[in-house]
Amino acid sequence: MIKARSPCSAANEMKKRGPISASMVVYEDFLTYKSGKLAENDPLYQVPILIGWVYDIVTFPFAGIYQHVHGEVLGRLTVKLIGFNDTHVPKYWTAVNSWGPQWGENGTFKIVRGQSECLIESSLYSVWIN
Repeated sequence: MIKARSPCSAANEMKKRGPISASMVVYEDFLTYKSGKLAENDPLYQVPILIGWVYDIVTFPFAGIYQHVHGEVLGRLTVKLIGFNDTHVPKYWTAVNSWGPQWGENGTFKIVRGQSECLIESSLYSVWIN
């Protein structure tokens, strides 16, 4: 078992050995993640964001990638990271949780990568048997 030291080392481990495990903090707004975005009835589905000196309305989250905005901590969740994207801005992980295919995007979700969103990058583990 190894503990990845950075998102880059975790991505390299995934390239060599496949999916890795991660633990993350779950907030109330994570429950509304569905099909790449928050549910449209969520009050924060569209949020004002400062771009330069001007506020603009932006659909949250950025391109269907989960990023905590509101709500209390509900606990922790262990997930399986099955992929990542370095070309999209912001960069993201693709993960599977244990809530079944009716949740999120057929049981998967995207979460911001590289800034330890929900502390997901503080506990990345890869396990293999020789």
